Amino acid sequence: MIKPGQILLLLLILSLGWLACERERDPCLQPRTVTTRVVFKKAIESDTGVIVSDSALPKAIVGVPDSPFAIAYAKKDLKELFFVLSPHADSTKIYIIPDSAKRFSKFNSDTIVFYYERRLAFISTSCGYTYHYLITNLRHTTNEIDSAIITGQDVNGNANTQHVKIYY
Repeated sequence: MIKPGQILLLLLILSLGWLACERERDPCLQPRTVTTRVVFKKAIESDTGVIVSDSALPKAIVGVPDSPFAIAYAKKDLKELFFVLSPHADSTKIYIIPDSAKRFSKFNSDTIVFYYERRLAFISTSCGYTYHYLITNLRHTTNEIDSAIITGQDVNGNANTQHVKIYY
């Protein structure tokens, strides 16, 4: 007859054996979220033509319309902006107020709509999948923005790529 202590010992050995056979996955060491990089430029007219220089927005407010959250709020000297495109839609709309001291003027705010294609990209077995994007078009208002151009269509996690240049 088997004693209760022997049953407990057998269960302990079986459970340790089961735990030892459990496969542990490697941690995900790669970024899963890709960001869009927007750079701000200043177009200055001179006698010899238009000169383009890096520009910093004095105290910018950047956000998503109909959202209580801001991407950047009264950030001093904003030279570039990083944000995530929506994986649930084919477009993302943001607003930019270049100087928060003038935020009560309705003509100081601009909106930009990014149109893009979403692609599901496999990273690894431990990280899974993420979305990569291909920016196809931009539309913007011209209250403060002079122009906006796509400089890098493929949003795939490369940190050195500038995707959009906005000229003020």
